[in-house]
Amino acid sequence: MIHAYLPQTLTPENLAVWIKQNSIEQRSHVEEIELTAEEIAEFEHRSSAANRALDKLETQLKSIQEIFKKGTQEPVEIKIYPTKGTETLKANRKFADDQIEKGVREETTLLYAIPVPEKKRIVYVTIEGEEFEQYASDMSKDQLIAYTTLFSEDEQAATGTPVKRITAAPSSDSPLDFLNE
Repeated sequence: MIHAYLPQTLTPENLAVWIKQNSIEQRSHVEEIELTAEEIAEFEHRSSAANRALDKLETQLKSIQEIFKKGTQEPVEIKIYPTKGTETLKANRKFADDQIEKGVREETTLLYAIPVPEKKRIVYVTIEGEEFEQYASDMSKDQLIAYTTLFSEDEQAATGTPVKRITAAPSSDSPLDFLNE
């Protein structure tokens, strides 16, 4: 569900643009999700497939080394079929084995910090506008000055106070209750 202080009338694409334009900070949220039986089976299959491919390459390497050790009286044609290579295959096997051992997969979500001057809060939302409440915080004094100042552009220049303007949500008719404090 889209956070209440975000524009409610924008298309998902335009909301994503609005969030990126009005974000003051980005952070990653990492969530560990337990592997399902199907995912474990898939990792086991990948590990096994990497092992088989490594075995084939090892056998081929040994036969080539044998030719170099013992020599040959006639030309020997050696075919090396397309392969990912031992480095990649070993890395793939290790990744699959590590995932099975951990039993979880990590899902990373990029979060955007959006100031909400009306509530004197900074909220963190996904690109779709879903809030991650555990990261929300009250604005610091510097943030209050930067994001709740109502000076015009000329007054900002005269005072030297840098102010980042937040594009108001088109459907925002709520009163500015921070003015009454």
